[in-house]
Amino acid sequence: MASDLWEILHRQRQTQKVKEVPRWMAPNTGWLKCNVDAAFMVESGLGASGGVLRNSDGVFLGAQARTYDHCLNALMVEAWACRDGLQLATAHGVRSLPRDRQS
Repeated sequence: MASDLWEILHRQRQTQKVKEVPRWMAPNTGWLKCNVDAAFMVESGLGASGGVLRNSDGVFLGAQARTYDHCLNALMVEAWACRDGLQLATAHGVRSLPRDRQS
């Protein structure tokens, strides 16, 4: 019985995969970067987004978070998140941002 338990625990440890955590990638020197993300709940039609503005050294410059009612789909919320990120950057005097994609 003890050997069976050891075998089960040992087997589980061998099959567990380590999930790599994505790291923040700094923009080129002198640039700022605004990262945004969004969430959407199909059942309620509610959405939310957040954004963080940092410089090329990773220094925090500002952030925003927002909720949305009556969302049609996730794409709509992602678009609003991008818009709100641009508004955050504009409020901090940013006139140009590098374009970056996340999967």
